Amino acid sequence: WDTSAVRNMVSMFEGASSANPDTSGWDTSSVLGMNYMFAFTDLANPDTSGWNTSAVRNMYAMFHDASSANPDTSGWDTSAVLNMGNMFYFASSANPDTSGWNTSAVTNMSSMFYLATSANPDTSGWDVSSLTNAAHMFAGVTLSRPNYEALLINWNAQVLQPGVSFIGGNSTYCSSSAANARANMINSDGWTIIDG
Repeated sequence: WDTSAVRNMVSMFEGASSANPDTSGWDTSSVLGMNYMFAFTDLANPDTSGWNTSAVRNMYAMFHDASSANPDTSGWDTSAVLNMGNMFYFASSANPDTSGWNTSAVTNMSSMFYLATSANPDTSGWDVSSLTNAAHMFAGVTLSRPNYEALLINWNAQVLQPGVSFIGGNSTYCSSSAANARANMINSDGWTIIDG
C-alpha cells in the first residue's frame, strides 16, 4: 500500500480479531490521527518500528485492549501528539520502549497504561510540562522501583501544570530523593498522587 497521502488511520483495524498486517513499509508521515487504530484486536502486533509519526496529534486508545500488541515504538517521533489517553489500556502484553519519546505537547495521559500488567516503561525522560490529566495512568500496574523513583525525581524537576491527579498504580519508592520529589509535587504543585 502507498499510504503516503493518508491523513487519518482512526479505528483502521479496530475490533479485527486476527488483524496482523505487514505495516513495516508504510509511509505514515502525513497521518494526523491514529486513535483506536488497533483497539480491541486480539492478534494484532504490527511492525511499527519504521513509522514516521512526526505529524500525529492523536494516539488516544491506539492499542486499547489489544491483548497481543507489543509494538516497537522506540523510534517514534511523538513531538506533535496531544492525546495519549487510554493508549495501552488493558493491553496486557504491551511493554513499549517509550524512553526516547518527546511528550512536551501531551496534555492527556489518563489511563494510558491502565491494567497493562506487563508494562514497565521508562518515562523518567518525558517532558510532562503540558500534562493536565494523568488520572488512572498506571492503575493496576507496578513499575520497577528504579523506574518509579526516576519518574518522581525527574518530573518534579519540571515546571508542572497545577492540580493534576496522578495514579502511579502499585508502584513504590524508597529513596529520600524520590520521597522529597513526590512531596513537592503534592505540596507545591497541588498534585494528587496515589501509588503503592
